[in-house]
Amino acid sequence: MTTWTHPSIRTLLDEVPDSSPFETIAERARQRTLEALEQGWRGPPYDPFELADLLGVDVVARQNVDDARLVSTEPESKPRIEFNPNRRAD
Repeated sequence: MTTWTHPSIRTLLDEVPDSSPFETIAERARQRTLEALEQGWRGPPYDPFELADLLGVDVVARQNVDDARLVSTEPESKPRIEFNPNRRAD
C-alpha cells in the first residue's frame, strides 16, 4: 500500500478514504468537463481561460511566476491560477 504524504492528496483521501487518488482526480476532471460543456464550453480547440471562468477560478498573469501555479486563497474565496504570460503557450 502506498503512503501518500503530499497535503493535497492527504486531504483528498480524507474526503474519499477507500479510493485511488488517480481515479478520484480523473473522475472529478470528467465531472468538471461535463459541467463546463453543459454551460456552453465548446471546442476543440478548448479555451482554458473560458473553462476557468465557467468553473469560477480566477486567472492572473504574473511575470514573476516561472510557469503556472494554483494558489490557495482564503477558505471561502475562489481558487486562483497564476501564470507567466511570457512563457510559450504549450
